Amino acid sequence: MGGVYSSSSNSSSSSSVTVSNSTISNNSAYNGGGVYSYSATSSVTVSSSTISNNSATDEGAGVYSASTSTTS
Repeated sequence: MGGVYSSSSNSSSSSSVTVSNSTISNNSAYNGGGVYSYSATSSVTVSSSTISNNSATDEGAGVYSASTSTTS
């Protein structure tokens, strides 16, 4: 996993992550080296932060958002 991971396993559970005034850097993962968000009930909010120098083997070196997850 990379820097921030947000996911829920089913529709009756949820995951919510807020990152502010932070640096997410030098992380690596298969998807979402910096931030990974997956699921209809998962959300990630990043404000006043820097996402840099992250890597991913497949997709989303900085941010990976899949399904109907919310990333803002």
